Amino acid sequence: MQPREIVRRSIRFETPPRLPVQFDCFGCNDFGGVSPMPSEGSVSAGTGIDPWGCRWEQADSVRNMGQVRGHPITDLAQIERHPMPDYSRDFWWRDAEKMLAAHEAEGRYITGGIFMVLFERMHSLCGFEPVLMGLLADRAAMEVLADRIVDVHLALVEQYRRRFGGRIHGINMTD
Repeated sequence: MQPREIVRRSIRFETPPRLPVQFDCFGCNDFGGVSPMPSEGSVSAGTGIDPWGCRWEQADSVRNMGQVRGHPITDLAQIERHPMPDYSRDFWWRDAEKMLAAHEAEGRYITGGIFMVLFERMHSLCGFEPVLMGLLADRAAMEVLADRIVDVHLALVEQYRRRFGGRIHGINMTD
């Protein structure tokens, strides 16, 4: 049975022969991901600037995906002016067709990805404590930030639909 069918049956509680898995480290993955990839300025090995302007660095003790150490919004007054990613631009999708075709050839369940959906993205942009304080002291500013982030992600989902239609089976996200 193809991985896509195993995932589909699991979602619908139709008794697949096994549970779907997503363990690349063990060489087993029923899922294939497609996501926008910037042509330059991306985070590599946990360091660099992400598309939202957040600076990532590796921790001193453990090598992993890194963590945000540079928050581009240092004052809540900057929220409405901070540039947000525009996923409608073609450069984001230069490798997507190749990734999609490879996953389709393997019969995988293909998901579009959204990394750091709302709260994670809010505190990566502003810092954890400023977001918590902002939620308490300037709720209107935090609502503007949340709305801007949600708008970007809704536009991203629309890009998956417009560019790939039914070839994307679901959306995978963090938060």
